[in-house]
Amino acid sequence: MPARLAGRPASTIDAYQNALTNLAKFAGREVLSEELNDDLGAGCMAWLLERGRSPATANKVRAHLTAVWRLAKRRDLIGRSPQVERLREPKRQPKAWRAADLGKILASAAREQGEIAGVRAADWWMALFLVLYDTGLRISATMALEWAWLDGDMLDVCAEVQKQNADQSLDLSADALAALDAIRRPTRRHIFPWPWDRGGPQWATLNRRLRRILTRAGLPTTRRDLFHKLRRSNASYLKAAGGDPTSQLGHSTERVTRAYLDPRICRPRRQVDLLPRPKVPKAIRQSQLLLF
Repeated sequence: MPARLAGRPASTIDAYQNALTNLAKFAGREVLSEELNDDLGAGCMAWLLERGRSPATANKVRAHLTAVWRLAKRRDLIGRSPQVERLREPKRQPKAWRAADLGKILASAAREQGEIAGVRAADWWMALFLVLYDTGLRISATMALEWAWLDGDMLDVCAEVQKQNADQSLDLSADALAALDAIRRPTRRHIFPWPWDRGGPQWATLNRRLRRILTRAGLPTTRRDLFHKLRRSNASYLKAAGGDPTSQLGHSTERVTRAYLDPRICRPRRQVDLLPRPKVPKAIRQSQLLLF
């Protein structure tokens, strides 16, 4: 498997490692390739659900485990192919942070105390939120950004840190550039140094600090309210303004992007307003008014 992952983004490697770690926790030990079977895979998925994880998370673990399984089959390390069924996933409406929410987040970030790698924590978080909002980058790619990639008012993001394995040049606002100037240190390679869990698969400490900022802002802190929600904000507001969120997010198709678009933001007209209105009898209208 390591040879198959050579050159893949760190986020992809982390996803495989996370799937194998969950399987080992479920089984109580490391599982050998020849031990893989449908009952083990389905059991791991059920175990994840029992621990409060979503069907989408269980399906993601399944996808990575079965990829390892199929590779083992092709290499004759195992004699059977996986037959573990996907779980049905509820189709959730995408929710993004709206402009008023983003203002609360930035105001809360400005109250952060202490330092991060020698810069004021408030300045560090302010820059991070503005860059995420302006670019729609994934958090892992953002944490890998280097000062050398900043070219005027654009970020030239290398393919090696992107899930889609493609270079991108992304615009930055004047606000984001000013925030970056506040944390610039000439001897530092990364724009956003993070000494605690850099390289970890889930950015546990980073997400814990984010939740503290969101709580102080009076906003929800579920798994769907973390950094990826800013990516949905970028996509939704771009779509509402006639932009190209599919290109911005580095998606392969518009169909993928639709799962990021918050209809509260990017709905051009209310669907009900597109319907011709039937004539409502006057007596009914008057009786409805009396109810209020």
